[in-house]
Amino acid sequence: MDSFGQHEMTLFHMNNVFQGSYVNPTLIPEQNLSIGLPGISSVFTSTYFSPFVAKDIQVVKINDTSYGISLDKAIAKMAKNNNYVNSSVAVDLFHLRFKARNLYISLNVANMSNVRFNFPKDLFSLAWYGNAQYAGSSVNLENIGINVSQYNEYAVGIARAKDGGKFKYGVRIKFLQGLNNFYTSKSKGSIAIDNEFYTHTLSANMQAYSSSVIPYDDKNIDYTKSFTDFSNRGYGLDAGVSYAPTKKWEFTAAINNIGSITWKTNAKSYAIDGTYKFSGINLDSLTKNGEVALDSYLDSLASAFQLKENSTDKYRTPLIPTLYLSASYALGRNTKLALTGYSEFYYGIKPAASLALIQRAGRVLNVIVSYNIRKNSYNNMGIGLMVKPGPFQIYVVGDNMLVLNPFNTNNFSVRAGMNLVFGKARKPEMQTHNED
Repeated sequence: MDSFGQHEMTLFHMNNVFQGSYVNPTLIPEQNLSIGLPGISSVFTSTYFSPFVAKDIQVVKINDTSYGISLDKAIAKMAKNNNYVNSSVAVDLFHLRFKARNLYISLNVANMSNVRFNFPKDLFSLAWYGNAQYAGSSVNLENIGINVSQYNEYAVGIARAKDGGKFKYGVRIKFLQGLNNFYTSKSKGSIAIDNEFYTHTLSANMQAYSSSVIPYDDKNIDYTKSFTDFSNRGYGLDAGVSYAPTKKWEFTAAINNIGSITWKTNAKSYAIDGTYKFSGINLDSLTKNGEVALDSYLDSLASAFQLKENSTDKYRTPLIPTLYLSASYALGRNTKLALTGYSEFYYGIKPAASLALIQRAGRVLNVIVSYNIRKNSYNNMGIGLMVKPGPFQIYVVGDNMLVLNPFNTNNFSVRAGMNLVFGKARKPEMQTHNED
């Protein structure tokens, strides 16, 4: 699978910052006009390592003078099939949001980069414990997924409040310009280990694809293609709805990243399919120096698993859908408490949850403190801060910025920037039915 999966729980509640609409398209702003400039309005980075946290790697005493490392606890916490590593970077190039009658219309351009790796537990366990544990059974090598992607996003958004702010609707339609991509669409494999003679039978079947607007072997690289080559086209959709039955309660649902990218430029496909049986090292293959002559083994392995590279007309990668479900309660005029659930659909469902306290001080200050839960990580404190000294709106927001114990966390994210904002839009709760 492909594309940017934005796991930003705290940002979901920053309704006075334009970038909040990236995860919650129903947000109704407090200003009539918001402008973002290249590299200034938003820079985002995040990392996530799902299998375990650093404290699960234990130091053990071997004898009176030496110590070692134990991964027993760490490996025990790993998922059987879907262990997940993700790193993302996003930079806003431009945005404009303005009010037109009772609609809030936005335009934005952003550059996205993402690296993902999914792997089974057995791959890690084999490397650490060796093969004896699998005698008479097989090592699972399925669900190995690699995805490296870069693209530009051009989006148009529309948000509207109705019935005095009781209902809010939002949608973002995204045109995607694919730049670089490498991903595996399927991965099947195993290593069967004989119980008696420890004979290894390796079976593998993998399909991979790549595409780039700038060929890696091109000596005269033309970087303008990153903005002029639209051969790799894609489309995406974000949509959300919010309902406030009373002045204190509000319920919101948003689903993002519905769509795909079709890759054509320098598109190639790669296939590996075969079986190789390894019965051990023959003593006759030892050289006079007692070293193993590996050439024959490597030649046999390469013959069994021939990499087939072919040019292809095109291939398609789906986006990674995300779902937010949130309920908020107004503790006071400027104070809210919100509970949010999140799911990302990539090699199964990857859930998260957040409890956030939102405190406002007019239009000049907004502070959010959140507690976030993700797989194998339960002490993630997020913060959001927005200050507005005049027309400059400066903000920083992240889900695990307060790293109280770095050995007990497996994720970190931060988004920061400055927007230019002008005008004062009336709050949704002050709108009248006549404005519909």
